Amino acid sequence: MTDRRRSEILDGHAERIAARAELRRTYREAKTELHPRRLFERAVDRSLDKVDDLAAHAARSARKAAPVVGAVGLGALLIVARQPIWRVAKGGGAALSKLRTRFSHQKDDHE
Repeated sequence: MTDRRRSEILDGHAERIAARAELRRTYREAKTELHPRRLFERAVDRSLDKVDDLAAHAARSARKAAPVVGAVGLGALLIVARQPIWRVAKGGGAALSKLRTRFSHQKDDHE
């Protein structure tokens, strides 16, 4: 066997050893990444990221919609309280006249 042929065989053997080492390293990495626990952790992390994004979006939307929500709330309050407001506006509100007389009596007592 010639020295050239011998060196080619040794070089090929070294390449096979390096390839096997690379294969073992890649196998360990794949085994770690594809382990069910690791897959579950990644899925949970992705879900938590989506939840964080959704919560941030909801907070921004709520801040933008605050005036609208306030206006709707005021409108609902006015609809619910329309009868008492109407009575007071007509001047026939007994509660308002009681407050007026009570306030005027308190004012007279202090003077």
